[in-house]
Amino acid sequence: MSVAIVLSAEGQLPDLFVEDTTEMLLARLQGLAEAPAISDIHAARLWLTGLPEPSGWFNTVPEALAYTERLKRQARAGAEEVATARQTLRLSRADFAACLGIGGNPNTRHKFNFEVENGQKKLSAPATRIMHALLIETVLSPE
Repeated sequence: MSVAIVLSAEGQLPDLFVEDTTEMLLARLQGLAEAPAISDIHAARLWLTGLPEPSGWFNTVPEALAYTERLKRQARAGAEEVATARQTLRLSRADFAACLGIGGNPNTRHKFNFEVENGQKKLSAPATRIMHALLIETVLSPE
């Protein structure tokens, strides 16, 4: 049984599709008005990864449930992890905070990151995910 969770960029609630076979699920996704031209399962999975969480393709219902459970428990990075990540990425505190989506001027971003690295604050779960993604990108796409 294959499962797809689709949360469109405009949507508030995710659509859930459960089909007996991967082919049936692919056909269902191909029929969605907001879906791009999806030629195969790989293209469908790729499209779903670009949608907001909890979108995704899952081979079984338990796999989809495990994924949603993991989303509920997502960790928030603390001082040491943030400092190590920033140093690994070779970014200033202000630039690192900007990459994580922290707003404000450079001084405000520097102060925020300083407070995180000194244990006064923790990163949010979304900022932690962005930080992890930046680290993975650095390894997968070295300059």
